[in-house]
Amino acid sequence: GIAAAQPVLSLKTGAESRQDAEVWFVMDTSRSMLASDSLRSPTRFDRAKRDAIEIRRDLSNVPSGVASLTDRLLPHVFPTSDAGVFGAVIDRVVGIDRPPPASFNVTATTLGSLSALANRNFYERTVRNRVAIVFTDAESRPFSSASIGRIFRRPPGIHVVFVRYGNTGERVFTLAGGAERGYTPDPNAPNTARVLAEATGGAVYDEGSTSGVVSTVRKMIGSGDTSVDSDDRRDVPLAPYSVALAFLPLG
Repeated sequence: GIAAAQPVLSLKTGAESRQDAEVWFVMDTSRSMLASDSLRSPTRFDRAKRDAIEIRRDLSNVPSGVASLTDRLLPHVFPTSDAGVFGAVIDRVVGIDRPPPASFNVTATTLGSLSALANRNFYERTVRNRVAIVFTDAESRPFSSASIGRIFRRPPGIHVVFVRYGNTGERVFTLAGGAERGYTPDPNAPNTARVLAEATGGAVYDEGSTSGVVSTVRKMIGSGDTSVDSDDRRDVPLAPYSVALAFLPLG
């Protein structure tokens, strides 16, 4: 009976958290992020989520938020030191075309939408060290790199790290195994990411370069004051232990 009630023990743990820095993990959720080498290979989006979780683990003392990017930037969780919340949003909330772009275009992503990071109060006003890590294939509609650069360099400034996914051999596959005819990889995507990184004074990495990304972010935010945040909650299900105890007298 106890096991059937599914009891859960909720534990709060304390962790040191930076008070002067915040990082946004911006996930490109346009349909091109479904591209892969084959039907059974991990998609660009799958690889981006894997890298995001790994990078967040190595930046555990920096409050981190999650946003999705298509032709607009949508926040899903504001910067938090709770790794459980961050992981749940990456695994269960963020997804391709959730929500879909506001307008229909063959290329949905507009990297120019990143300007919302500076214009829409994504960061706490008191935070001086601001970083955005953008996980994208950089296949974007036209935008002004110089304009984004001016916005991001405006004090207190936003440091940007781009992690780029994909190659010209990847395709978006249907469930039947065929490639979608409407999608063709953009061979200029690597240059798009490089130009925007230069304009913003940021950096660009190829997928899988998680240690390089972490090292660069650490240099961007430097050192600062930390405080103990006791809001990190961990739930321990008690049902398995209840079942084990029930079997003891039977044994």
